[in-house]
Amino acid sequence: IFPWKRPLRDTLGPLNHAHHVGMKLGDAEFGGLCANLHKFSSLDCGVPLNHIEAEWSSLQELLVTQRQLGTMRMSFPCIQTVHHYMGRTEDPLSAKGDLVDFDEMLKFAIDNGLSSSIIAIRINRMTLAYIFNDYTLASSFAEIAVKEMWSMPPTINSAVCLFFAALVNVAMAREGKQV
Repeated sequence: IFPWKRPLRDTLGPLNHAHHVGMKLGDAEFGGLCANLHKFSSLDCGVPLNHIEAEWSSLQELLVTQRQLGTMRMSFPCIQTVHHYMGRTEDPLSAKGDLVDFDEMLKFAIDNGLSSSIIAIRINRMTLAYIFNDYTLASSFAEIAVKEMWSMPPTINSAVCLFFAALVNVAMAREGKQV
C-alpha cells in the first residue's frame, strides 16, 4: 500500500534497495521484478528519460545473464515508450519501435494470457497517443485499458490508467468529439 499512502517518488529508493537485495541473495526473479517496478515508477513520476534508459541498459544485461527473459520482456513496453518520448523512432504513434513492436508484444501477451503485460501495453500506447495529441487513438486504447484494468489487482498502473483516460476524455470533449 506504500504508493497509495505516500508520493510515488518515495517508492523509488525502497524498490531500488529491494532490487539490490534480491540480486545479492541470488533471487534474480524478485530482484528483476523490483527493478522493473522501479523503471515503471520512474517514468510515472518524472525521472529524466536518459536516466531511465541508462538504468535499463545495465538491467537488461543483468537479466540476460541471469536468464530472466520473462522479467526483461515485462520492461519492454515501458522502455519502448521511453524511446518514443526521446525521439528514437520515426513516428512515436507507430506500434513499431526501435526495440519492439507493440502489436507483436500485444499478440504474444494475449496468446500467453499475460494480463498485466496486455494492460501495460495498452496504457503505454494510450499515454503516447495522448502526449503526442492523437486523442482519437488515445481514446481507443483508453476504452479497452479501463475495461481490462478492473480485472487486475489495484496497482499504480490502475491510477495511471484512470488518470490518462480522464485526460483523454477531457481532450476529446474539448474537440467536441464523443467519448
